[in-house]
This record gives sequence, structure tokens and C-alpha cells, in this order.
Amino acid sequence: MPHNNVHIHNVSIPENLKQLRIIRIDGVRVFDFILQTIGTNCKLLVELGLSKCVGVTNRGIVHVVSACGYLKMLDLICCRFISHATMSTIAGCCPNLVCLKLECCDMVTENCLYQLGLNCSLLEELDLTDCSSVDDIGKVWNLYL
Repeated sequence: MPHNNVHIHNVSIPENLKQLRIIRIDGVRVFDFILQTIGTNCKLLVELGLSKCVGVTNRGIVHVVSACGYLKMLDLICCRFISHATMSTIAGCCPNLVCLKLECCDMVTENCLYQLGLNCSLLEELDLTDCSSVDDIGKVWNLYL
């Protein structure tokens, strides 16, 4: 018996959920359309938690941070495939970031830290635990930007 695939292209969010300021969906499977829906509909978002989510892509992150300019906290712990270009977008689109958690994000480089230092002057907490592409000198250097 053949399986019918369901394709969801337009997801609508009830009007009252458009006022959400905090979304934490840690540890679940995430698809790009979910992050696109959040970005399109939850413009007032200040906190987004995607810690240990499976399926987080650069495209999804770029869409949500580009659309949600009020983000103050972004948790990307164990989102291992976040690229340099995506980190540049985060730095450019999220000047209000106070907390950025990047533990185990192996593709974060010292150049990414430089971008964050230039653009995110309100940043108070930056978690770089087990970011293998950043050495201790880079971590200390970023503190002085």
C-alpha cells in the first residue's frame, strides 16, 4: 500500500500566538518550515531556544534571525552545522543579543567572534564550550572587542 506524503507549505499560527516573546523547543526535530513560520509570525520574539534540536539548518536560522530583530537570547547548543555565514548573519541581525549559547558548535571560528564583538555590543554571555575551531586565545581576544 503506497504512503501518501503530506507537504506543509503554509503553516498558520493563531493570532494570540503571534505575541509570543519566548519559544523554547529544545531537543526536538526541527524543520526549516518551522523556523520560517516562527520568523514570519513571531516578530516580537526575544528568546529562542533550539538546544540539542535535530534538523536545525543554516537556512532556518538565517530566516528566523533575519525576521526577529528583537532577539536577546539565542540558544544553539549542539547545533553543530551552523556555518560562518550564518554566524555573520546572527551578528548582523541581532544587535540586541545579550546571551548566545554555542556550545559544541564546531564551525564557529575566531572570525565569527570578531563579527559578534563588532555588532553585538550588549552581549553579556557567550558560551563557547567545546567549540573546537576556537582556541583559548580567540576566546580571550573576543573579550576585549
